[in-house]
Amino acid sequence: MKSLLWGLPLLPLTLLACGSSGSGTGANGSDGGMCGSSSTGSLTVSISGLPAGVDAKVNLVPSSGASQTITASTNAVSEPSGSYTVTADIVTQADTVVRKAFKGTVSVASAQVCDGQATTITVTYAQIATSNKLWWGNENGTTATLGYASSNVTATGSPPPDISAQTEGALGEFDHDGNMWAIDGVSKSIKRYTADSLSSSGPKTPDIEITSEAFTGGAPGPATLTLDANGYMYVGVTYSKSIAVIGPDSLKASGSVMIGTTITTPDAPNAVAFDNLGNLWVACGNDRVVKYSNPRNGGTTPDVTIEAQTAADVDLTSPLGLAFDINDNLWVDYNGTMARLTPTERAGTGDIKLSPAKQVTSDVLSLPGGIAFDETGGLWFAYSAGKFARFSQAQLTSAPSAAAVAPDLVITSTGVGSALSPQIYPAPAGTPLVAAVK
Repeated sequence: MKSLLWGLPLLPLTLLACGSSGSGTGANGSDGGMCGSSSTGSLTVSISGLPAGVDAKVNLVPSSGASQTITASTNAVSEPSGSYTVTADIVTQADTVVRKAFKGTVSVASAQVCDGQATTITVTYAQIATSNKLWWGNENGTTATLGYASSNVTATGSPPPDISAQTEGALGEFDHDGNMWAIDGVSKSIKRYTADSLSSSGPKTPDIEITSEAFTGGAPGPATLTLDANGYMYVGVTYSKSIAVIGPDSLKASGSVMIGTTITTPDAPNAVAFDNLGNLWVACGNDRVVKYSNPRNGGTTPDVTIEAQTAADVDLTSPLGLAFDINDNLWVDYNGTMARLTPTERAGTGDIKLSPAKQVTSDVLSLPGGIAFDETGGLWFAYSAGKFARFSQAQLTSAPSAAAVAPDLVITSTGVGSALSPQIYPAPAGTPLVAAVK
């Protein structure tokens, strides 16, 4: 079974015993392990913790026969006798900027539907602490990780952060369960902070720390990371102009890992992102954006290398952020100019030189950093010192490419020094991020 970090249904529990909830014995006091399968028993599923209008997603998988998904509490439903496996998936609630996400915990560790007997399964949902917030890595400020409630970033204003977390390293990316992976530039390591630990402000301690000789052989060390759908982590290392691939088993606990697969990039990797087909895209220090079709195999030669220009044939330089929208367009932050690379423009192999049809440039010299889409289709980016901003979906679609565009909203906030990469959990459904909960 793969690690729960990577988006598999939560808490798989095989129901082995009959009778009352969590008792581990049948109604007659036996161990219940020899129930027949030729008849039926009653099964009650009690679900709590979800807001009105949000369906649960509890998967009931029998040892034989068809599985079913339960969306609300049931009362004494007749089910075939036998053992069952139960999983509770993460579910979400719509919100203007960032959705809420809820994790389900199954309380019955051992039960079985037995002939003529009653079995109860309890599933308790709770909101994942990192959801429903816009998160920013931060430097030259008081704390490294800042979280803003979705409701506080719907219009231009000056809200304080709701969470000011003193993490060892700035925000890198969220995994499917809302845990935060951060790059610590001081120790040159990768650290994980659980979603629960980011429910409040103050000093934070990582529960997992990953080190490697591949991170410490020069300076600067790790600078960017991303996760793929199979639980592999891709860490861009500046000094070696490479991406280290770390398998999911090596991410389960703290320790030093051997890097078995390495991708050599044309220059220092500034940003990394996956598309919906599993291709890895890298923004490089030589002003190129490149693609690797089989990143888990490593390699030295990109399948595609894109050199972008303005409509006036001026080179777009310093690609610093990458983000895919729900239509599989790749948006690249070329030092303040957001250029859209459509699937058609990215198609082909080898060297491609083009002027992207859509380019939106900020009205100020924006700070270098990453970019992220929210639920409205708006694109967040670091603005000037102490500020971050968003281009609306309408601006990205219709703003004239040749003019400087004022963002549709700007947030000025205490605690922000120089905002770094924004991250959203859960990421919008349909984007290729691991954190994009369906």
